[in-house]
Amino acid sequence: MIKQLVDVGGTIFALCACFWYIKYISERHEVERKLWMDKDTESDKALRELLTDSNRILGEMRLVFNEHTMLLKTLLERK
Repeated sequence: MIKQLVDVGGTIFALCACFWYIKYISERHEVERKLWMDKDTESDKALRELLTDSNRILGEMRLVFNEHTMLLKTLLERK
C-alpha cells in the first residue's frame, strides 16, 4: 500500500511540477510579447513621424521647384 502511495505521489508531484512549469513559461512569454509590442508601437510612431516630415519637406521642395521653373521660363522669354 505504501509503495502504491509513493508511486501515485511521485506521479502527482511530477504532474504538478509540469503544470507549474507550463504556467511559468506562459507568463514569461506574455511579458516578452508585451515588451515586443511596446517596442513595435514605438517604432511605428517614429516611422509615422518620419513619413509625415518627409511628405512635408517634399511638398515644400515641389513649391520651390515650381517657382524656379517659372523664373527660368521668364528669363528665357526675355532673351
